Amino acid sequence: MNDTNYWFYVYPNIYVKQVHREKMMLYNTDTGAVLHSANLVFNDWVREVHIAENLGVISVSEEAVETCDKELLEDAIKKKLVNLQPIASHPLKPVNFLPILNLQKDIENIDDEATELMGDDIISYLSELNIFLSLDDGLLEEWDLILRQLLFPIRGSIGQCKQLDPFIIELLLRDSQYSIMQHVNFVGGNLAQYSYWGKLRNILSSFPQYNYHLWFAYTELEQITGLYASDFFYDIIIVPCFIDDMEEVKDRIMHLSIRPEKVTLHVYMTSEEEYVASVFPDNYSVCIRPLYTGHNLDFFKKNVFLKEEDILGSVIGMRKIFCNQKLNSTFFGVLNVYPDGSVRATNDTAVLGNLCQDDIKSIVYRELSANTAWRQIRNSTICDACCYQYLCPPPGIYERILERDNLCDLI
Repeated sequence: MNDTNYWFYVYPNIYVKQVHREKMMLYNTDTGAVLHSANLVFNDWVREVHIAENLGVISVSEEAVETCDKELLEDAIKKKLVNLQPIASHPLKPVNFLPILNLQKDIENIDDEATELMGDDIISYLSELNIFLSLDDGLLEEWDLILRQLLFPIRGSIGQCKQLDPFIIELLLRDSQYSIMQHVNFVGGNLAQYSYWGKLRNILSSFPQYNYHLWFAYTELEQITGLYASDFFYDIIIVPCFIDDMEEVKDRIMHLSIRPEKVTLHVYMTSEEEYVASVFPDNYSVCIRPLYTGHNLDFFKKNVFLKEEDILGSVIGMRKIFCNQKLNSTFFGVLNVYPDGSVRATNDTAVLGNLCQDDIKSIVYRELSANTAWRQIRNSTICDACCYQYLCPPPGIYERILERDNLCDLI
């Protein structure tokens, strides 16, 4: 080596995505700075840095530096993505520890015997339950597309049982005590018609560690709040396209006897006009969500589909990027329990088991191994060809509704 050689390295906080030799992205997970490169010399350097035996650092000659795109290299150094260090001033090769995705309990690398040894640890993956207490027989077929997007049962997904036995709920809550679960959501049907509220309230009092949420349509407002005490949180579903007078709805909300901090309004929009008309007082928590009707794709393309500036609008940490490569944070840890005891990860995925015969630990394991939703990631062909593959949020219900692998126009 001579005085014109350099140590070249990529900083440990840099996420690198190489689609092919001529298409690479470097992303600073601390600042959000991004750089796209089609330069073969630079891209090969970055690739070689990530070869294990190079320990995160390679040497490059002055001649090699001259063949690299000077403006690109200066930009990468300025953004603290990479660095060049003269070997003359640092003769000992640095050691650069680059992040590696390595999960000790990765279900893909655990055999059946090791899984058995996990025992009660398997329940730790459970983080939330959606318990469907009753079934509404009045649901029309044309509502199916809408209901798939709400926390609401779909027609035909429940079997013949119309109400969930509270004994099943008691066993479920007891078996879930060693999970990280905090949220338990109770959903209808029509919650006001559930016959076992007295028994259920007694059961819930034995498990005060959970936060209990009642999910219901605003049309049930007086029935629900008049029947049940303030130890619940109230999640009210509002769909403006089915409402003639939004001002009346706002007035009913504002005159609730429940403290605003116990209420969350889930407002599902089908157009921009509905958004303007759905402004609620600041003292209520309001969650605005899009709603696909089958006829408002232009609204989704304009307001839901991601653009490059949306993806890069906030800094995405390395932990989040790694997470997106292994699991689906939208669905992971959540299970739906239906009135007949059957369990699914989402309304439109396969049945994982039935609590009348199966314990919750075996059902969690089946989802981890079968992967109906929890580990669904952006690994489709179209997303594999995009530099932003794992900077994007994981696929959710809208990809399924629209039958698309991606909700963007970047590829």
